[in-house]
Amino acid sequence: MVAGNAFIDTLVVDDEEDICELVSGILSDNGYSTRTAFGYGEAIKEIEKKIPQLVILDVWLGEGDRDGIRLLQYAKAQNPHLPVIMMSGHGTIDTAVTAIQKGAYDFIEKPFEPSRLLVSVSKALESASLQKENESLKVKAKVTDSVLGSSSNVREINLFIERVAPLNGRCLITGHKCSDKEDIARKIHNSSPRVQAQFCSINCSQCDARYLELELFGSEILMDDKAQISRGLLEQTNGGTLFIDNIESLPHEVQFRLLNAFISNSYIRVGGKQSSQLPLNSRVIAGTSINLVDAVNDGVFNKELYYHIGVNKVSILPLNKRVNDIPILIQHYLNQMSAMYSVPNVTIDPSVVAILKGYNWQNDMVELRSVVDWIFSQVISRHDKTMTVYKSDLPPNMLTSSPVSSVAFTDYGNGATQSVNSSIVKDSSIFDLGIKEAKERFEREYYVSQLKKYAGNIQRTSEIIGMDRSALYRRLKHLKIK
Repeated sequence: MVAGNAFIDTLVVDDEEDICELVSGILSDNGYSTRTAFGYGEAIKEIEKKIPQLVILDVWLGEGDRDGIRLLQYAKAQNPHLPVIMMSGHGTIDTAVTAIQKGAYDFIEKPFEPSRLLVSVSKALESASLQKENESLKVKAKVTDSVLGSSSNVREINLFIERVAPLNGRCLITGHKCSDKEDIARKIHNSSPRVQAQFCSINCSQCDARYLELELFGSEILMDDKAQISRGLLEQTNGGTLFIDNIESLPHEVQFRLLNAFISNSYIRVGGKQSSQLPLNSRVIAGTSINLVDAVNDGVFNKELYYHIGVNKVSILPLNKRVNDIPILIQHYLNQMSAMYSVPNVTIDPSVVAILKGYNWQNDMVELRSVVDWIFSQVISRHDKTMTVYKSDLPPNMLTSSPVSSVAFTDYGNGATQSVNSSIVKDSSIFDLGIKEAKERFEREYYVSQLKKYAGNIQRTSEIIGMDRSALYRRLKHLKIK
């Protein structure tokens, strides 16, 4: 018995119950988890209840001419990578060929030896696993030409990539510590003449500072009269691109060594001789989550090194400063996961979009990807066909909200700060008003609620509710929200 087989959900379909029980018994004895269906109709119900990971079915199910072939087509339509093994006691070559053409992995004639069935099952599962892995790799390898989003910041970043990619100059990418700085560096590399060479990255804040010099420059140690060479990232990315994230975490002596490499366009491995200089032919793109100018002024970062990396620079705003990009990004990653798992694309219910846009996203893109994983697992676990994200599919912490009371809002157009008193409608008195008065009362409470939710930030509130900032300000003035 193979313990891991217990996780393989197998559906056995035959109109003869004894055959079903026989095949199911062989598989169960070898650790597989099995379900049985006695005919076409029962099989459809079982598949609708939960798509199995393997199907073994007879060509003739007693409900029509070669109805097993019809069931094969139905099952493959639900999951193109689903391994299906057909069997028949009176099959012909034509039937076997048809089954394979329609997507069956194998065709077994009855009666068969248990070993024949088990070998076929093992190979079918292995083949399906390889197909799924290949699809996953294709999805992961697929790199979009531009950063996704509709904000002005994303447009700025994409123009930056387009401008600097054909060049060899060094770049600086700034942004939240959990933002996609490396993704932008990869896009620059993939759009550059260096695309065929190596791209490597290193996060200095996650490495032991004592070994950063070795990681970057490599080493050359003499042992038994032979040089033991370890190639650093600058050497590995010769002709390619090296992304150094959190560059401010480099020790001072390593900053100085990197500066000298930039100035001379050459470097020496740690422990190497002066005569064994290597040419520097790696395009360096740096990343940071702090203000490097402040770091320079504080003596934390080498001023001249900053001038070498900071001429071409671009900043990624945090997600909560470009809220209209959030649903676009989440939909993109959901589509990727749908492709990886061979399921229909997951869509987002409009009521969920406002919650996603209003969430704080303290851990930026890292948190967004975790939320996507959560959402996808919730939608898939429902086993329904809607494949739609509802509020109940969101992590619990995204559904908590603070009560609305009073709020001070800031109009970033003129810097003024004003206070707003909230009196949320808690009774039915609104229904005693005329339509105009009721509408204005509701509208007032809606705006006050939104301003409270976003800490009085007029700009952010206008983005989230889809209203021009100046129009929102005029409406607040009309409704006497002061």
